[in-house]
Amino acid sequence: MGATFTVSIITFIGILLLAPGLAAKAKQYPDAFSAVGNGFAGGALIAAAFYLLFYESTHLITTDTEAASTALWGSMALIGFITAPILELLVWMMVPRSPQLPTTATTEGTKVGQLVEVTDLSVRTRVLSGVLLGDFIHNLVDGLFIGTAFLACGNKMGWSVTAATVYHELAQELSDFVVLTDPKQGGLSPVKALLCNWVSGLSVVLGAIIILTVDVDNRAMGMLLCYGGGVYLQIGASECMPKFYSSASKSKLLHFAGIAAFCIGCLAIGLVLFDHDHCVAAPSGATGAAATGGAHAGHNHGR
Repeated sequence: MGATFTVSIITFIGILLLAPGLAAKAKQYPDAFSAVGNGFAGGALIAAAFYLLFYESTHLITTDTEAASTALWGSMALIGFITAPILELLVWMMVPRSPQLPTTATTEGTKVGQLVEVTDLSVRTRVLSGVLLGDFIHNLVDGLFIGTAFLACGNKMGWSVTAATVYHELAQELSDFVVLTDPKQGGLSPVKALLCNWVSGLSVVLGAIIILTVDVDNRAMGMLLCYGGGVYLQIGASECMPKFYSSASKSKLLHFAGIAAFCIGCLAIGLVLFDHDHCVAAPSGATGAAATGGAHAGHNHGR
């Protein structure tokens, strides 16, 4: 619970952008902030997926045959990877996108036929629902597999996953704050943006509560860890890294800085492997410290 509350506090990181000095630097060097921040977050998330979540899940997803175990493992990873695009599509279906519309008459001095940027209620609703609903679901999932990491793999694994989550949240919540307060997007005041972001971010605590109150066996925990790995891989590879590439393309120095930040993010997660035990594959129904058995107990490679 302490870990998830720590993650929820990160939603207030947008306050930093209200500081005159930092806000000025961020506006003066937006590409540098984006390249370094997204490079670091991408490295931490992808490292957490491969060093921790994916590999540990193989010790917990056990069935009668290796083929069935592999099918579960691969399916959960792919479902995790495609979750964000599915959520985006659902929001798009509920609130149609209309960022630009062709005009056939003069509007506030705009010439006939020119594309004008629309900032009406429909656009604000789409942006706010996309950011806040997406953040709610994302943080709920974070809470589920942070809790799973603690219960299935112990405190060290749990805090490592928490650290990777915090690294990503730092970059994401700053981006969310910018979008929510942009007059042409969310249109919220800074105070309202921080409050809305915090409320949607509290779902990380709800996710942990669900894990703590529901009896989840090792196979289900392994599937959640693998699903979390897919989510992290998608965010790191499909969201953070493209932003890094885009920002760093204007300068060799920025490109180098972003790569260095990526390596530091990977190192921050990889250091846990120096003193790291595998999750314990216990009999069905046992969790956390009550689990017994060897690291590869229950694996059946079939014939």
